[in-house]
Formats: sequence, structure tokens, C-alpha cells
Amino acid sequence: MPEQADELERIIFTETTTIGIRRQMMERTVLERKQVTVDTSYGPIEAKKVTLPEGSVRIYPEYESVKETARKNGVSFQQVRAEV
Repeated sequence: MPEQADELERIIFTETTTIGIRRQMMERTVLERKQVTVDTSYGPIEAKKVTLPEGSVRIYPEYESVKETARKNGVSFQQVRAEV
């Protein structure tokens, strides 16, 4: 937040060894997304369903969900992720 920049800089200069800070304003564009659960042979996996600007859809599995499911099933992270 621009209104907090001076205070944040004061904290950084006081609490670290840095002698300079670069500032840069940025904007972020995000895709439409929705939390979903994908059923796999290993069990349900939490994921994000993302809609691209032209309308196509991609599914991005949640890391922790894949990791836990792989551990429970004794298979690799990649095996579970590939099935999503």
C-alpha cells in the first residue's frame, strides 16, 4: 500500500542490514478461478479450475492435496498429479 511505504521502509532499514530499497508499482491480472475437487483412482484431490481468456479451462492440483494423497497411497507425487 503506497500509504504504508514510508513505515515499511523504516522497519526494513531498522531491522535489516540493507542500505537501499527499490520501489516499483505493479498491477496484477488474475484469471477466473474456482476451487474444485477432482476424483482420481487415488482419492479426491483439491484443485483450482482456471478459465483462460479465450474460454478454455485448465485444472491446477493443490500441492498439499497431491502430497498427502501420494503419501497415503505410497506412490509418487508425480503419479498423483498426472492423474489429475
